Amino acid sequence: HYKAARASSEDFPSSWLGRHAMLRASLAWAAAVTTGAFEPLSWEEASEKAEATLARMDLPLLHVSGLCQRQLFANNLLFQDQGTTADGSPYYGVAGYYIYRDPSCDGKKHTAPRWILSETAPKSHRHSDLDDDGECSKEAHTLAGDAHGPPMGTHKWQMQCSDSDEVSGHEITLRMVPQGE
Repeated sequence: HYKAARASSEDFPSSWLGRHAMLRASLAWAAAVTTGAFEPLSWEEASEKAEATLARMDLPLLHVSGLCQRQLFANNLLFQDQGTTADGSPYYGVAGYYIYRDPSCDGKKHTAPRWILSETAPKSHRHSDLDDDGECSKEAHTLAGDAHGPPMGTHKWQMQCSDSDEVSGHEITLRMVPQGE
């Protein structure tokens, strides 16, 4: 009597599994290209996108330093201007991290505005509670600064720095630097 055996990942060498995953990804890409899911840009569209990118390369970058060990992921990153939020405040981003001003992080009118360093992009069309969760998170934040930009220089930011969920104040430095510096 024949009994079908089910293969597990332990039955194959890891190099085969890696090649198998690459082959699946290549086939998915090829299917997308041949079914029309992928359409290359026209020369005009590509040129417009390239020009827009080059124009942004003249903008200074926002350098962040002084974050504690738990927040080390964003230390010394150079954030690029991403545009403005609904209240006209600039917001910055790099590698999946964002700095933005939320006029009211929980959406309540008596909550003070704050600048936030987050892994969540702000919903820039909203006027308050830009992460749309109805509460003020424990992400790194400061009440310093105004709607025109985050507080430049060294200021106290509240953030989680230990294994607990408690936030504590730490001196963070923000400065604008020209691109290429």
